[in-house]
Amino acid sequence: MRIPSITCAVLILLLLTPRSDTYAQPGSPGMWQVEGSAGFFSPDADVSGPGHIVSVAIGRHLSTGFLVSGQVGIAHTSDRYRMDDLFLPGGQFYSTHYIFHLRFQYPITLGTRHRIGLNSGVMYRRYYRTYLGEDTGSDYGGLLAGLQYGIDLRPLLVGVRMDSHFRYDDGFGDYTIAPFVALEM
Repeated sequence: MRIPSITCAVLILLLLTPRSDTYAQPGSPGMWQVEGSAGFFSPDADVSGPGHIVSVAIGRHLSTGFLVSGQVGIAHTSDRYRMDDLFLPGGQFYSTHYIFHLRFQYPITLGTRHRIGLNSGVMYRRYYRTYLGEDTGSDYGGLLAGLQYGIDLRPLLVGVRMDSHFRYDDGFGDYTIAPFVALEM
């Protein structure tokens, strides 16, 4: 009897075939998004001057239309000691910032290729710097608010993102302006 083996083969083939309903709506972006960005980073003024940031994010589009993503970034900034410093007058010091975001974004489609995203979420930042030969560090938690503009070049999304961090301890935070490239799958 070859009928049960053919039936089993057809069932296995149907189970392994990708489903056509993997998108929330016809023509909508893919369910997963992987993003990379590099740009300008400005921390609060009491830590150091502006610098640059590199980050990666992985997100998932939900059936409600939201994109939930986790982002990890590393920023590098520098500043100068004051001229009246006894040990290093005018010398330069560097700070390294590790930034983590849990982002909720609601993309709004404008036309066929343009997309604006409203970002919100929570953030955590830990930074290290060398001050007078001693390594010091501190951490901050807070809220994230931002705006993102992208051009849809399926499967790529290319654009720029502006984020601002509002810290829990004093309310003032840093901001990021970074072009990004995202792959939607």
